[in-house]
Amino acid sequence: DHRMGSISKGKDADVVIWDGNPLSVYSRVLYTFVDGRELYSQKRHDRLMQRDEAERNRLIEKLLHAQSQNYPTKKPDKKEGKVWHCDDLSGGE
Repeated sequence: DHRMGSISKGKDADVVIWDGNPLSVYSRVLYTFVDGRELYSQKRHDRLMQRDEAERNRLIEKLLHAQSQNYPTKKPDKKEGKVWHCDDLSGGE
């Protein structure tokens, strides 16, 4: 009990910082700290989303360029998978 209950030096705390009331559906998490380490940051999340969007756009441009240059393409191999039903695994009957 001497290490919990408030945020102060020498105590254990996992902290979440919100941009509004944490019980509101409109509030978002800004930061999450566990064991003194930042596990989530909205700013870092936004940077990673921008990075991923840029990579996605780069790949789309590359595909469109290949299509416009009439590079040979290959259709994906269609693999027919077995459709399982709960009665299929009847335990060896």
